Amino acid sequence: MAAKSKKPLKKKEMRIKTTSGAVLVADFDGDPYSTLYTKWRDACKGTKRVDLFMTSEKVPTNLLEAVKASGTIERVYTYGDMVSPRSPNEGGVAVIAELDKIMNMNNDLQKGQLKFLQGLIKELESHTTPNSLTNPRNILFSDPVINAKGNIIRSIKVYGHYRTRRYQRWRSKKVDKKGKNKGSFESVPACPRSWYSEDMDTAKPPMWLALYSPDVVAPLTTKGILPIIEEYYDAVKDLTYVGVRDSPARITSRTIAQDLYEAFPEIRKEVGEWTKEGSPFLKTDLTLYGSEASESLSTVKIYNKGTPSQAEVFNAILKVQQLGIDVDYIYINVTPLQCTRMANMNKDYVSRLKARSAKVRLGSNKRANKEAARAEVARRKGQNTGSK
Repeated sequence: MAAKSKKPLKKKEMRIKTTSGAVLVADFDGDPYSTLYTKWRDACKGTKRVDLFMTSEKVPTNLLEAVKASGTIERVYTYGDMVSPRSPNEGGVAVIAELDKIMNMNNDLQKGQLKFLQGLIKELESHTTPNSLTNPRNILFSDPVINAKGNIIRSIKVYGHYRTRRYQRWRSKKVDKKGKNKGSFESVPACPRSWYSEDMDTAKPPMWLALYSPDVVAPLTTKGILPIIEEYYDAVKDLTYVGVRDSPARITSRTIAQDLYEAFPEIRKEVGEWTKEGSPFLKTDLTLYGSEASESLSTVKIYNKGTPSQAEVFNAILKVQQLGIDVDYIYINVTPLQCTRMANMNKDYVSRLKARSAKVRLGSNKRANKEAARAEVARRKGQNTGSK
């Protein structure tokens, strides 16, 4: 029995939709954002309050909820004249909602969402400057120093987490006044030593791990969201994108014709095909079938070969230059009027127009070639079937 042929693996693809209407695609071999983000989200959600060495009902139930609540819960500690401030932004919920939205698009990004990732990277990095008081590792707590009787004789600064060994010893000297252990000395476990520090910028509490850790560190089973987003964004940014013929860039500018004609040789070649003698795109009075010319132009790949004029026009069309991505070629949708204006930049065609006889200029059957023009457009579209 003959072995069944294997289905070809579906190629992974990154897609970006621009404000011009153009869709840009690139082959993408990395893990989808949805995979990376879901792993992080699940790891944070699976890290419960008890794993964070928290017991208060006022504390979020898991680490994901704690990230969402960033900047919305008042948790201010004072040590002398030093105050640990609340997060300056209250966007935890909004950030997670936007990250969820990107995840659900399955490698199909809007231009605005790429910009959002850029902004998120910048925002998260802004809290990592030395001694930043809004960095989770620099949250300030008062760490109790006790005497033999369990009385606090002084406090010292500690950063990252309050469940220190000093805090554990202090609580162990206190009698539990409620609960199942009422009447016994309290038993409060200390958190891992790496979660707190007497020096700034060195503690690694769970919130810092969730946001910034470049490595997988317990209790999490994934890296922090910043390195995940940075790696993903760098991969997306470093791809080479091409346009999709069925989703060309819509060009509505009334002054773009000359820029397009002068910047791109493939457009001058296309216009030459429209305007040559015997062209199906010319009516019997030698004027242009603008709609058919526009359709034909939308099948032509417009390459960005790096000349200053090409780069300027390319970026004006796509409006993605601020994203820093590399685009090889695109397709464009130009109005019939702009096509006529480009045709009138072909000197040979203009000379023939001026030299027309009155009989040709006033020809009674100006639409005689329209079917031929439509057939030529259909032929060109057929040639490009299956191509990006």
